[in-house]
Amino acid sequence: MLQLHVISPDLPYPLNRGEALDTFYLIENLSQLGMHIHLHAFTSSRVSYESLEGICESGRYYARKKSLRPLPVKYPQSVSSRALDDLLVNLLSDEAPILFIGNTTTYYLGHPDLSQRVKMVRMHNLEWEHYYQLAQQEPNILRRKYYSAESRLLK
Repeated sequence: MLQLHVISPDLPYPLNRGEALDTFYLIENLSQLGMHIHLHAFTSSRVSYESLEGICESGRYYARKKSLRPLPVKYPQSVSSRALDDLLVNLLSDEAPILFIGNTTTYYLGHPDLSQRVKMVRMHNLEWEHYYQLAQQEPNILRRKYYSAESRLLK
């Protein structure tokens, strides 16, 4: 039985954004090919979604950490807010490969307990460029500094 952990930065449903469409159909196609998908998604609600449960072996939903932190930092807020002990424990529950969707999900990519695992990162956009553009347009100096720091760290 082929198994795969898929870590999605957001819930890939409803299909109302490009990255949700991309992730949903990736999961659906892998499932149709016989993969047993263990979906790990970050969301603000803990509702079950029938559309995902029909194509995934399991689905786990996590709330992102919310914290204010001083600069400088090692990881971007968009990455460190997804560093949850529950996620790591669930990834360690078996030896299945791990697919990180986008670089904001990659906090555990280099974790020593996962060093022997097959890991892949699927980039779907240039997140650092997005934050750079936000910084260029932001009139509030604190937000501008935040977006600039996120852009630099993501890159």
